[in-house]
Amino acid sequence: MLFTLIPAMALAASLDRSPIDETIKRDMNKVRYCYQRELQKDATLEGKVTMKFTIGGDGAARSVEVKSFTLDNEQVHICLVSVFEKMVFPAPPGGEVVIVSYPLHFDVEEEVEPPDSENPDQSE
Repeated sequence: MLFTLIPAMALAASLDRSPIDETIKRDMNKVRYCYQRELQKDATLEGKVTMKFTIGGDGAARSVEVKSFTLDNEQVHICLVSVFEKMVFPAPPGGEVVIVSYPLHFDVEEEVEPPDSENPDQSE
């Protein structure tokens, strides 16, 4: 009952990716729980969920939503939105708002992989 995290984060403003990854990693047990709870009901459950959220000038996550998915399970989506809504990131420089797309790949046979910081997908 493990999953793989394969981030290819896209940022719509300037903010170093490392603090975003670190914040999400701190709550990884909660993210895992969202998936594992539903995996107990469906042992074949796997796929990708891309979370989209805004980091406000104070670092609070806002406007959290599931942007896209191949893991088709509404309960996982609801749980992930709830987890991400409670995250607090480092405040962006100058109090700017940052829009982030953050993919999570859930696979029952893989370990959790740390983000690949050498392959960021950044766009404006």
